[in-house]
Amino acid sequence: MDKKNKLFTAAENGDLDTLENLIEENSSLLKEVNSENLTPLGAALYSGQADALQLIINNGAELNVPGKDGKSTFEWAREQDENCETAALLLLTDYMDRLYNTTVWWEKQKTGENKKSDKIIEANCDSCGCIIRDGEGILLTLDEALSTKRYTDRLTDQAVKILPPEQKIGSRDEITELITSQIREKNMSSTYTVCDSCRDKLFSDTVFGKNRKFILESIDKLFKEQL
Repeated sequence: MDKKNKLFTAAENGDLDTLENLIEENSSLLKEVNSENLTPLGAALYSGQADALQLIINNGAELNVPGKDGKSTFEWAREQDENCETAALLLLTDYMDRLYNTTVWWEKQKTGENKKSDKIIEANCDSCGCIIRDGEGILLTLDEALSTKRYTDRLTDQAVKILPPEQKIGSRDEITELITSQIREKNMSSTYTVCDSCRDKLFSDTVFGKNRKFILESIDKLFKEQL
């Protein structure tokens, strides 16, 4: 059996020693795909091997990759119930990455005099427009925001009320496409910053899947341990 197949077998069976040794020898094996077009991360994810998945994640594997049935690993994980340990682990890791990227985003807002002062930096939630203060909120990609049906439904309902008559002629789908295309044109960074309220009301499924309670409790526990 070659090293690639050994790696996939180890990921599917939770053989941590073999997995660790193979990754140490050649970490690029984590980018390989098997006959099902799964990476080793996907193999561990679908096999329910949480320890193997954690090891693969710790070694820098890409998280959001093609999965089964035309869905990405994130899409699959979001659909699983709270008893699926590997799905929860994947989404928890993603949320921790979001928190880190949000911190980096806020640091980039501190330019010039703001970097030298204690002045509180503020921004607007890209969803509801409310004020978000330094360190608050969470980042989504623009694609995530505009593929969230609950959010696009709200955008369309608002647009129907305020669009000029000549733009209300089309179907609801056409109005949705018009509004989302306008947002894409205005948002050149592809980054969407949302307040915690919008995160929970509109984007909870996108961010947490069915594991919101587990993820937030895990983050809270982690922060308390670091204090």
